[in-house]
Amino acid sequence: MADMLMLIPPNPMTIGTKLMAIALLAESHTSVHLDLSEMSLHADLFSCKPFDLDAYAKLTQDTFRLKQYRRIFEPRSLFSAPPVHLVGGR
Repeated sequence: MADMLMLIPPNPMTIGTKLMAIALLAESHTSVHLDLSEMSLHADLFSCKPFDLDAYAKLTQDTFRLKQYRRIFEPRSLFSAPPVHLVGGR
């Protein structure tokens, strides 16, 4: 993700066992929703610029030490960019 420019770094917030964070990128945004009580993670990267999906998945998997994850890719259309959702658990 080194070729993307972070405009505003994540400012994590917690509510009980949940943690949420979003970072604003020049190309769009990335967000994380972590629920420790359910040991689940939802992460997404929405970008109007092409990016390396495998690198993003690996970075997320390594950062959160996911044992398993499901990757969902929604291809770009003429008027929107592809959101990528990673759903994982420990």
